[in-house]
Amino acid sequence: MGGITDVVGDRAALVWAGAVSPARAAGGRGRRGRRPRARGRLRVLLASLAYRSGRPVPVDDLRRHMWGEPDAGSAVTVRSYVRRLRTALGDAERVRSRPPGYLLAAGRAEVDVLEFEDLAARAATAADPETEAALLGRALALWRGAPLADVHSDALHREVVPVLVEGRIDCAERLVAARLSLGEHAAVVGALGELTREHPLRERFWQQRMVALHRSGRQAEALAAFRDLRERLDRDLGIDVSQETREVHQAVLTGDAAALARRFPVGRVVAAPRPDWPPRELCPDIPDFVGRAELIGRIERWLVDGPRLVALSGPPGTGKTALATRVAHRVADRFPDGQLVADLGGPDAERSVPASVVLTRFLGALGVDRQAIPDGMAAQSALFRSVAGGKRLLVLLDNVARADQVRPLIPGGTSAVLVTSRTELTGLAATEGARCAPVPPLTPAESAALLRGLLDADDAELADLADVCAHLPLALRIAAAHLAARPGQPVGGYAGVLRRGCRVDLLSVPDDPQASVREAFDLSYTALSARSRRVFALLGLLPGLDFDADAAAAAAGEPDVESEVDRLVAASLVLRRAPGRYALHDLMRSYARMRCELDLADEGAAALARVFDHYLDRARSVDTLLRRSTPPEERRHAFADRDAALAWYERARPSVLALVAAAADAELPHAYHLPLALASAFALRKHWDEWVATHEIALRRARADGDAVAEGRVLHRLGNALEESGRVEAAIARHREALAVATDPKLRGAVFNSLGIAHRRLFQYDEASACYEQAMRHFRAEGNEYGVGAVQVNLASLYARMGRPADALPVGVEAVATTTRSGDPHFTTIAWVNLGFAHHLLGDTDAARAAFTTALELAVSCQDRYGEALARDRLACLGAVEPNYATDPDDLLGHPVR
Repeated sequence: MGGITDVVGDRAALVWAGAVSPARAAGGRGRRGRRPRARGRLRVLLASLAYRSGRPVPVDDLRRHMWGEPDAGSAVTVRSYVRRLRTALGDAERVRSRPPGYLLAAGRAEVDVLEFEDLAARAATAADPETEAALLGRALALWRGAPLADVHSDALHREVVPVLVEGRIDCAERLVAARLSLGEHAAVVGALGELTREHPLRERFWQQRMVALHRSGRQAEALAAFRDLRERLDRDLGIDVSQETREVHQAVLTGDAAALARRFPVGRVVAAPRPDWPPRELCPDIPDFVGRAELIGRIERWLVDGPRLVALSGPPGTGKTALATRVAHRVADRFPDGQLVADLGGPDAERSVPASVVLTRFLGALGVDRQAIPDGMAAQSALFRSVAGGKRLLVLLDNVARADQVRPLIPGGTSAVLVTSRTELTGLAATEGARCAPVPPLTPAESAALLRGLLDADDAELADLADVCAHLPLALRIAAAHLAARPGQPVGGYAGVLRRGCRVDLLSVPDDPQASVREAFDLSYTALSARSRRVFALLGLLPGLDFDADAAAAAAGEPDVESEVDRLVAASLVLRRAPGRYALHDLMRSYARMRCELDLADEGAAALARVFDHYLDRARSVDTLLRRSTPPEERRHAFADRDAALAWYERARPSVLALVAAAADAELPHAYHLPLALASAFALRKHWDEWVATHEIALRRARADGDAVAEGRVLHRLGNALEESGRVEAAIARHREALAVATDPKLRGAVFNSLGIAHRRLFQYDEASACYEQAMRHFRAEGNEYGVGAVQVNLASLYARMGRPADALPVGVEAVATTTRSGDPHFTTIAWVNLGFAHHLLGDTDAARAAFTTALELAVSCQDRYGEALARDRLACLGAVEPNYATDPDDLLGHPVR
């Protein structure tokens, strides 16, 4: 092992870092026949790669080891060090680029740490104590000083040294036990004295020392050793010795040789015959498994071709275990040496199974005698890798809660590991090169196919039931089982029962917690921290399809909960739809609301009010930024600019109808305030359906509240929506209703303006003109320049339509000036279009082109899609000898404004 100093320097204390020994590796020399030496960070790089020899080490890990932080240094700098290390090793193929980092290619006999592990593992399966002691002695002889003594990396010292030291201590305990088994009691007394001084709190060494002294006829010293240990533990830690140590002391005190022999046997055999058959532990495959063909193909390729470590994650009930079992059966013949399966217990801490327990069982399944299995998990893991070495095993680890449960169970080599978990095990991808595959609910087509194989019903009923079950395989199978047990119950009727009731409770099989949606969800929920549970429950109150971190913060009543939401995403309780956008599927939302009612009954109403306040604040900011009609001193902006406001609106739009309906159900005035605030966005984006639907809900709520002011405003905006969507007669009726309840001059002016637009759409020009005059009177009396500008824009359009371009021109000039002062770019865009058309009718093509060009520039700057299309169309029309507006004047005139 000393050959490593040719590369890393003269102090052999580094040897135990686990690095390629150039004395054993093929390679050339540096200049003048001397091998270059690795120093400083190059030494750290070599140690980091060697410790995980044969496995890729992510670049972020290398940066953390070399500079102390994963974001320190750069990938380019790491690549430069790798080139230098290749030169130092004399063989470029020794360090290979292997995503997500680099891999040191070396045989186990070439790497010190792997050689130690192999010797320790071989000792565990040795046929007799002599062979075991010899192998352990060879393993310990590899140690020369403290590990990583010459490697200046705090990260490596934190992460690697404790593991190495624990391995050495475990090996020393096993060597003493083997020598005691050989009867070498007196010979190990001196070594045990040194070991108890080096590790004074390691009770196992003290027990061995008492036994060695006792069997050497030194009874008093054995009892004194017990007293020394008890006094030290009491003085240093304030605790007593363990029950096992007390039992050893009692056996020494009474001379009970049989009791000592049970714990420290003499002449024991440490290995058992291996079974003649390989382990085949896979559960039966599900015969009616459906869907996921593309995902199955990817997982199979990863398991067979590499990286041979795959982690499946997803919400409870998505069928991760069934999927893993299906894949495992499909690839089982590629792993002829056996398939090992373990359930790690899931997120419930009480049910969690330690990796050491799994290792003990796996080793037994592979033929290792239980007495030969060491106590420490590091040693057990090393033994597992050694026993599995050269084999092709498939390991299925189900219900994993944390990445650290998996790492000791990775056999390496050509074996493969398939993991299922409710949490995102991104740590395995970062440190072990695993491929992570999310397992979502089934698609509607897959859900229908599953139900079609279980139930006799028409496609529409099956699709409805699948929707109610949120396309979760667990829920779908439970629902199908309920219906199969009740042959006369219609599928549609059962879906209705689920929809009206608490689905997470109804979707369960009595007395079978494995067949219960609520039990499945409860396991994940109870594993959360108290704060995460609270945030999750309150998220169930959020209406709509999805939400952002700000909405989550409003529900929780805390300024920043994004980190908690991300934890819920990692736990697969919340879905990440897009960057910054989250969602709960229907069953999970139902469960979250149930948890809120059970656990946070006093908070629900206040949280819901905060949510609606949040959305109303955002909606009013959108309205202010779009309309520019609010006085500057009253403006409250939640967004940096109009672009940000419109972007928020587009993201929130799919949830708006649900928000308004939820506010109405809660009997809150937000049911009409929110649609009114979003009306300008509905109009700008021409979203007529949402406009009409939300305002009809708003009208019912305003009338139920007896709020005449809100009723008048809603009727006015509803009339606008109906007129915009082509239902002009219905629009006029709503506007007349608005005039009947409206007393505010500003609102009455706006309603008359809208009535004028509606009459113009019906070619009732005189009625339109009269309504515009009424609107102008109200706006001028109030000093409302915004309203005056809107009416001027509409009058210019009306005069042009009536064939009066000479009257349209001066009104159009006034409209441009007024709308520019009021600050609404959309109004000003239409004003320029109307002015340009008046110039065109009067034959002034240059003036018309200038006006249309100004309108186009303005529309582009404010993202007015309709205004942009209108201006581009007008510019295209300038090529005609005479404008043709006889068929549809609206094709040439600007849209009226409100």
